[in-house]
Amino acid sequence: MAEFAALQWTFPQPNVFTNFYLSNAAGLIRNHRKTGKQNTLRFAASEDSPLGIVNPKDVGVFAAHLLSLLPTKKNQRDTPTW
Repeated sequence: MAEFAALQWTFPQPNVFTNFYLSNAAGLIRNHRKTGKQNTLRFAASEDSPLGIVNPKDVGVFAAHLLSLLPTKKNQRDTPTW
């Protein structure tokens, strides 16, 4: 952990959140139920690239666990750091 001591923040960032990524699939299903037409499901991801899909609620739970487990101190910007 000593090599990360100089870092002020760490933001775990997924490539995409589930609610944004799966909204296309939900819209396709909704449209199919309404019209009976079958369309092509399109995603904003490449089939050749890995994609990290994360539920936003999981990010909140993870952050809450970090904040409750680690001692915090205030830095010059009044933001909790570890």
